[in-house]
Amino acid sequence: MQVGNFLVLIEEGTPTQITSAKQHALSELLKVGPDMEKVAQEIGGKFPLFVHDFLDSIDSILHSASGFIDEAKIARCFNCTQKLEKAVGE
Repeated sequence: MQVGNFLVLIEEGTPTQITSAKQHALSELLKVGPDMEKVAQEIGGKFPLFVHDFLDSIDSILHSASGFIDEAKIARCFNCTQKLEKAVGE
């Protein structure tokens, strides 16, 4: 997802770049998120929870105040990503 690009641009980008990256990431989340949740439901087990937490962590970052992202939100997103990746790898 484009969240990484958004986070980098918060530190190094112009306001226009940040806004564009945020809009792109939100658009991607809205496009891909429902499909991810649908597939997770079909797989079952803990996948629906992992996918929900992953998508929610991304959403919380993208809806944070521009220019400041709480480190706890970034850590949560990282941890949710790790759990989901581990579950997919099993």
